[in-house]
Amino acid sequence: MESVYENLKNHFRRKLSCFRLELLGFDLLKGVAVVLFTFLLFLFFYAGLLSFFRLLPDFKYVLYLILFLLLGVEFFFFILLPFIRFFLSFRLSRDILIKQISSVIPRQVDDIFISVYNLAFRDKLVIGQTVLKQAAFNQKYRQLTASRSFLSFPRILYLKLSVIVVFLFVLLFFTGFEWYDYYSDLKDYRQVSGPSNEVGFHILNRSLEVEYGKTFQVQLSLSIPDATVKPVFICYGGGEFLMTSVDSIFTYDFELVNNDLKFYFKTQDQTSDSYLLRVLPTPSIDGYRVVAIPPAYTGKEPEILTNTVDLQVLYGSVLQFELTYSNLDSLFFEDKEQSISIPLKSVSKTDFSRQIKASGEYILSGSNAYFSHRQLLNFNIICISDLYPGIQITEIQDSLKNSLHYFYGVITDDYGFSDLCFNYSLGTDRTVVVPVSFMKNLNTQEFYFSFDFAEFAGTDKTEINYYFEVFDNDNLSGPKSTRSSRLIYRIPDLNTIFDYNREVSQSVNNDLKKAEKIAGEIVTGIQDLRKKLLDNTTDDWEKQQLSKEVVRKKEQLDRLLEAVKENNQKKSDLNRSFTVQDSLLIDKQKKIQDLLDRLMDSEIKQLLDEFSKLSEEFSKDKFKNLDERMEFTFDQVSEELDRNIELLKRFQIEERHDLISKQIDRLKSDQTRLERLLENKSFDRDSAYSRNKSILNDLRAIENNYEELITENSTLSEPFDLKDFKTDFDRLSWKMQQQRQNISGNKKDKKLSEEIEDDLFELSKRMKQQQERNFVNKSLPQNDIELIIQNILIISLSQEELLQQFSDVQAQSLKYNELGRIQDLKRQEYKIIKDSLSVLAKSNLMLASLLDRKFYDLEVKFGLLPGYIQDNRRSDLLREQHYIINYLNDIALSLTDALQKAKEEVNRSGKRRGEKNSDKKRQRNSSGDSGYPKMKQFQRNLKKQLEDLVSQMKNGEKGKPLHQRISNMIRENELFRKSLNEFISEAGSMSSREKQLLNEINQLIDQNIRDMANYSVSGQLINRNNLIYNKLLMSEKASKEKEDFEDKRKSESATQTRFHRPEQMFEFQKKSAFIKTDIQKSDLKLNTYFKSMYNHYYIKLGNE
Repeated sequence: MESVYENLKNHFRRKLSCFRLELLGFDLLKGVAVVLFTFLLFLFFYAGLLSFFRLLPDFKYVLYLILFLLLGVEFFFFILLPFIRFFLSFRLSRDILIKQISSVIPRQVDDIFISVYNLAFRDKLVIGQTVLKQAAFNQKYRQLTASRSFLSFPRILYLKLSVIVVFLFVLLFFTGFEWYDYYSDLKDYRQVSGPSNEVGFHILNRSLEVEYGKTFQVQLSLSIPDATVKPVFICYGGGEFLMTSVDSIFTYDFELVNNDLKFYFKTQDQTSDSYLLRVLPTPSIDGYRVVAIPPAYTGKEPEILTNTVDLQVLYGSVLQFELTYSNLDSLFFEDKEQSISIPLKSVSKTDFSRQIKASGEYILSGSNAYFSHRQLLNFNIICISDLYPGIQITEIQDSLKNSLHYFYGVITDDYGFSDLCFNYSLGTDRTVVVPVSFMKNLNTQEFYFSFDFAEFAGTDKTEINYYFEVFDNDNLSGPKSTRSSRLIYRIPDLNTIFDYNREVSQSVNNDLKKAEKIAGEIVTGIQDLRKKLLDNTTDDWEKQQLSKEVVRKKEQLDRLLEAVKENNQKKSDLNRSFTVQDSLLIDKQKKIQDLLDRLMDSEIKQLLDEFSKLSEEFSKDKFKNLDERMEFTFDQVSEELDRNIELLKRFQIEERHDLISKQIDRLKSDQTRLERLLENKSFDRDSAYSRNKSILNDLRAIENNYEELITENSTLSEPFDLKDFKTDFDRLSWKMQQQRQNISGNKKDKKLSEEIEDDLFELSKRMKQQQERNFVNKSLPQNDIELIIQNILIISLSQEELLQQFSDVQAQSLKYNELGRIQDLKRQEYKIIKDSLSVLAKSNLMLASLLDRKFYDLEVKFGLLPGYIQDNRRSDLLREQHYIINYLNDIALSLTDALQKAKEEVNRSGKRRGEKNSDKKRQRNSSGDSGYPKMKQFQRNLKKQLEDLVSQMKNGEKGKPLHQRISNMIRENELFRKSLNEFISEAGSMSSREKQLLNEINQLIDQNIRDMANYSVSGQLINRNNLIYNKLLMSEKASKEKEDFEDKRKSESATQTRFHRPEQMFEFQKKSAFIKTDIQKSDLKLNTYFKSMYNHYYIKLGNE
C-alpha cells in the first residue's frame, strides 16, 4: 500500500514540474506580446501627434518618460514576475502553484486536483489516519488521471499567443512603418518636432562636434514649399550672420572654437530650433623641456633645451623629456620603426627618457576618448655620430743608425682616446702590440716614439710591417680605431750587407782619390799664384780669380770629404745594427772615422777662411803670410789622404772578411735546419729541394765575395796573409749538388749530410783562425817603434842642449852659426823619423790614430828656426824650441803607451781564446752583447725552436726523438731564466715598472717549463713566448725612460747625438711651424660638430 502511494506521488510530482515549465513559457510569450504591442501602439500614437502638432522638447521629454514607464511596468508584471512565481513554486506546499494551476485546468477537476494536491504535499493539514489518507490519495489520483485534460496545458492558448507575437513582429519590420525614425525623434527630445509650415532646416553635418581651437563649418540645406530661395542667417552670441550660399547649400565658418556654442538659423519669417556645437577635449602639450645628457665618455655637461623641436645631439645621448599636458589619456613616443607607450605619472605632468642613436623625425602623439594617436609634437633630431679618431705620423731615420726610427705623431678625436699602440709583425707572424703613452682626455695631442729595428737582425725574417693604431673612447658602440699607413722595413740579410759594403767602399775610395787629386790641385794653384805675384804684368783681378779658383777647389774638397765621412759612417752603422761585431772591429771603425774627421780640422778651416777672405779682397802682403802655410798644409792633407786610403782599404778588407765569416756561420745554420727537415720521414721534398738550392746559391755568392776580397787584398802595399779556399768551396758545392740529387730521388744519405756539416764547420773554423791571425792579433811593429822612440828621445835631448847653448852664445860668434847648422840637421833627422812613422802608419791603424796634426806641423816648426837664427830673434827661437822639445817628449810618451797597450791586448786576446776553448757554451755571447739585446736574441731563438718542435709534432714525430727535443727545450728555458735572474741581480737600480715586467716574464717562463715537463706542447706555448718577448720590449722601454729621466746618457759629439727621447730628435730637426701652429689652434672654442670636423680636416691636411 505504501509503495503504491509513493509511486503515485512521484508521478504526480513529475507531472507538476512539467506543467510549471509550460506555464512559465506561456507567461513569457504573453509578456513579449504585451511589450511589443504597447511599444507599437505608443509609436503609432506619437506618429499621429507629429502629423498634427509641433512637439516642443519638454512635451517630447514627458512622452519619452511615459513610454519607458509603461514598458518598465509591463516588463515587471509580464516577464520578471513569472520568473519569480516559477522559482517560488519549487516548494509544492505553497499555495502559489495551486492558484496558477487552478487558473488553467477545467473547473470539473479543480476540486479533485486540490484534494489530491493536499493529500500529497500538505497531508499534515488533512485530518485522519495516514493509511486512510494514502488510500484516499490513491483513489482520487487514479480518478484524476482518468481525465485526459489532467495537468495538460491547453495547446490552443500557445497557438493563439504565438500568432499574435508573429503578427506584431511582421508589423514592426515588414510593413514599412518607420518606427525607428519615430523612436529616434522621440529620443532626441531636445529638438522640436512636428509638421513644418513653410521652411525646413536640415543640417548636413554628421555631427556638431569640433576640436578645441579649430574652425568648424556648418552646412545647411532648406526645404522650401514654394521653392523660393531666401537669405539665411545664423544666430549666436547675440548676433546674426549671413550664411554663404553655394549650389543651395548654406555654409558658415566658426573660427577658433574654444567653448560650446548654441546657435540657430533664421530666415525672413522662420526660425529654426536651437543647436549646440560641442567642443571636444583635444589632447595637447602645454609645455615641455628636454635635457640632453651626452654619453659619459664624452665628459660633456648635460644641455637644457626648451621650446625647440630641432635638436642636435651626440650619438647615444639620453633625452629626458619633461611634459605638461591636458585632455590626455595615453601618450606615445614614435619613430619610423616603432611606437612606445609612455606611462602618465599624473593628470597633467609626466617625464620619460629615451636614448637617441639615429637621426630622424621623432613624434609625440596622444589619445583620449575622442582622438586616437593625435600628433602633438614633432622633433627633428640630428644625431651627430662619434667620428673615427685621426692620426698623422712623421717618421725620421736616425742620421747615424739607420735602423733607429723616430716617430712624431698627432692624434685627434672628438672626445678622447682609450688606447694608442705601435704594431709590427715579422712576415706572416702574428702582430705584436707595443703600447704608446698618451693622455686619455686630451682631444688633440702629440706623441713621440722610437723603435730600433736592429733587434730583429739575425732572424730569418726579411720584412717588418709596422703601423700605429689609435682607439677612441667610445664605450657605447665600442672603441673605433684608425690606423696610420702601413709601412715596411726591410731587414738586410748578410748578402745585402756585403753588397752594400762593397758599393760604399768603392764609392769612398773613389772619393778619397778625387780628394787627394784636388788637394794636389790646390797646392799647384797656390804655387801658380805665388809665381803671378812675381810677375808684375798680372793685375790684381787675375790674381783674385786664381785665389777664387783655389777656394772653389777647397769647397769641392770639403764636399767630398763630408760625403766620405757620411757614407763610411752609414756603412759602419749598418754593420753594427744588423751584424754582431766584436769590440776590436768597432774600435777600428771609430779610429777610421776619427782619421777622416781630422782631415779638415779647425786649424785648416781657419786657414781656409782667411784665404777665402783674401779671394774677396786680394792683398799681396796677406798672401805672403798664407802661401807657405797653405802649401805645406795641403801637402800634408795629400799625404794623409794617401795614408787614409790605404788604411781604409785595409779596414774594408777586414770588415768584409768578418761579413764573409758570418755568412758561412749563417750557411751552417741553414744547413742544420735542412738536415732536421730531412730527418723527418714524411718531409716535403719540394721544400727541401728549395732550401738546398738556396744554400748552394749562397755558397757560390760567398765564394765570389771571397775571391773579390783576395783580389783587393793583393792591391795593398802590405797585403794580409789570406789563404785561397777555392778547393774547400768546390768540394762543398759538389757535395751540396749530390744532396740535391738525393732529395730529387727521395733518397737519404746521412753520411753525405754529416760531411757537408763537417766541411762547413772546418771552413768556418779556418776563416776565424785567419781572421785572428791577420786582424785580431795584428799589433804594432814593436822593434821599429822602439827604435823610433829612441831616435825621438835623442833628438829631444840634443834639442835641449841646443836650447841651452843658444842661450849662452852671442849672435856675432862663429859658434852661433855652427849651432844654426846643427839645428838644421835636427830638422832633417826629424823628417826621417816622420817619414818612417808615416810609412808604418799606412799599414797600422793604431799607429795612424796617434799621428795628429801637430806631428806634421812640427816639421814646419823646425823650418822656422833657421830664419829666427839668422834674424837673431831670440825670443821666437826659444819659444819654438820649447814647443819642439815638449811635443817630441809627448810623441815619445804616446808611442810608449801605445806599445804597452798593444802588448796587453795581445795577452788579453790569448786569454779570451783559452776561455773560449774551455767553455764552448759561451760562444753565442762572444760578440759582447748583454742585457736586453742578449735576452731578446735568446728569446727569438727559443721561439724558433718551439715552432720547429710544434711543426715536428704535427708531422707525427713521437717517441724518443720527441722526448729529447722537449728535454732540450726545457734546458734552454732554464738557461734563459738563469740569464734573466743574473741580469736582474746585476742591473742595480731599476724602475718599479721594469722590475714588475721582468718578474712577470719569470712567471711565464715557469709556466712554459711546467707545460713542457708535462709534454703539453700547444699553441698556448707560442702565445706565451710572444708575450714574453713583448714584455721584454716594454721592460727595455721602461729602462730607457728611466735613463732619460735621470739624464745619464752623454753624446760623443754634437753631430753624433743619440736621442733618448724621440722629441729631442724632432726638436733637433726643427719641426715645421705648421704643426706647432695647428696644435695651438686646436684650443679654439668651436661647436662640437665643427670642432670634430676641424680636427679631421687638420689630420687630412697634415697627411697631404
